[in-house]
Amino acid sequence: MDDLQLLSLIVLFAGLVTLALPLLARLVEFATARQSGDWLLLGLLLLFGLALLAALWAVWAASTQSWLLWPVAGFTLLFRLVSPLILLRMLSQRLGDPTGDSTSRTTTLEQSVTGGAVVLGSFVLLAPWLEPSHGNAMAVAETGLATVVAVFSFSQFYLLLFMGRMREGQAHFAWVAGLLLGIGFIVLTPAYLPGFQAAFRTTSALGWFGAAALFHYGRQLHPPAFLRQLRWNV
Repeated sequence: MDDLQLLSLIVLFAGLVTLALPLLARLVEFATARQSGDWLLLGLLLLFGLALLAALWAVWAASTQSWLLWPVAGFTLLFRLVSPLILLRMLSQRLGDPTGDSTSRTTTLEQSVTGGAVVLGSFVLLAPWLEPSHGNAMAVAETGLATVVAVFSFSQFYLLLFMGRMREGQAHFAWVAGLLLGIGFIVLTPAYLPGFQAAFRTTSALGWFGAAALFHYGRQLHPPAFLRQLRWNV
């Protein structure tokens, strides 16, 4: 096992264990109610064992049968596409109803957000043809920002499965799990899946350009009807 595979294995295992924290909490409650340490030990062994087996299988599958990564790649690309939309929708909601009283500061901020999204999308597309140092730096910066947004998107999706825990303020585990799993698969997928980098870059640019367009038209005094139906600013 090389360094890349070992790193992916560790990160994926940690992410899967973090993802299973709600199950671990239920296991502790179950064992406490029955005052049985055997149930707790058995549950922990089963949980960690399954997480390790799943991480090992993912690394093995990626290195020997890379086509198995396409479902993961598709899921990654989907979140990569919608993450900028979610981020700019949140910003639009923070700014309030565009039909209300707007100030020059709000207008400037709206233009900056739209322009920033267009610039990020352009950086993604142009990075391979720019100077190596600047291109790499911009690509890393954009990927870092997109990873944070994707983690947020993933956490919101995952927390729908554990709404009760979310109301109790225990939402941090989903952020950590999403970050770890995202890093693990982002390390594996480009290394073993031919053509993924180009698809990732194209999807990323489309996400930023689409988010910029929706944000711009959504901040008009009379936004398009479909944006009102989507409750873009609500």
